Amino acid sequence: MKLYIIYRLKRRFCLSESAGPLWYFAIMMLPSTSKRGVGMTLTQFKYVLEIAKTGSMNQAAKNLFISQSVVSVAIRALAEELGQKIVSRSNKGICLTPFGQDFVSYITPIHLQVEQLNNMLLHSGKGYTRSLSVASTGYYFLSEVFARLLNKYRSEGLRIDSHDVSNDVAMQMLYNRSVEIGFIRRWSCYNRLMVRQLRSLDLDFFPIASLNVGVTVGPNNPLYYSKSDYVKREALRDFPCIMYCYLDTGPYADIFDRLKVPVSPNRVVTESRATLYEIIRATDAYYLDSIYISDPQQTMTSTIPTPRRTLMLADCSIKSEFGWLKRKNDSCTPIEQEVIEAVTEMVTSGYA
Repeated sequence: MKLYIIYRLKRRFCLSESAGPLWYFAIMMLPSTSKRGVGMTLTQFKYVLEIAKTGSMNQAAKNLFISQSVVSVAIRALAEELGQKIVSRSNKGICLTPFGQDFVSYITPIHLQVEQLNNMLLHSGKGYTRSLSVASTGYYFLSEVFARLLNKYRSEGLRIDSHDVSNDVAMQMLYNRSVEIGFIRRWSCYNRLMVRQLRSLDLDFFPIASLNVGVTVGPNNPLYYSKSDYVKREALRDFPCIMYCYLDTGPYADIFDRLKVPVSPNRVVTESRATLYEIIRATDAYYLDSIYISDPQQTMTSTIPTPRRTLMLADCSIKSEFGWLKRKNDSCTPIEQEVIEAVTEMVTSGYA
């Protein structure tokens, strides 16, 4: 039965061995007692991913411009087909079951690959002479690099595919060839975990800079106007914290404990860099960041859309290492090398 399911998925989603073994392991998770074969669709995948993103059946339906009943029926049918619950309800809303979390981690690259295929077919023959596909954990200076490239190659044609994702997703996207290069920041306290992940996915990490851990605030936080360029942990106790989703759950969720930073009961968890910047602008919240220059005399940044200031976390032995990712034995294209050089210059010269 599992071989039949694998065959059906390969036919349905046009998957090949070159796409990596994630799809295979995803299907090997399925119960062998299913009597109906595979009834899964890409639409159901999209519904599950949107629920995982929003934590709400109702909000997922709104984002997808369909009724909640359509989403509920589709998820229920998928759970029956798999023989496992994907989501469960709690006082906080909809959350993924342990099986659902594994399922999402496996269908994410499939969904991304199908989107990439659709984009390739949609834009084929458009006259692009250069293309660039990047996954990163979201950096303002990377957007600046993209803008420079667009201006430089405007007459020749340039296509840029950029994905703001977590470290884990960036690595999975590289492994599955959904993107060609990645930029991530890893905490030194998780180096062993990162090394194991890189080895299992056959990826190389090339460090650009070892950075001090910092705390970024906006004009509504009194720390923004501090005379000191350092901040003590206790000074953060009463301020809300905003963080990316991958710091709220999973292997990196204990980062605040490792940094010995007291966390307020008020927090915002998001996948959106825009949301993070807006919350920083409108409230006294802070988020964990890095100091992108070796000199701690870092001043207020007011030349970007969201004014903010990054203060160094005092007496912190943990470092934040920024660098780029590539599949082992894969060489960089000229445009990728140009991006790496530009990012390196910005990060090491203090632009960020």
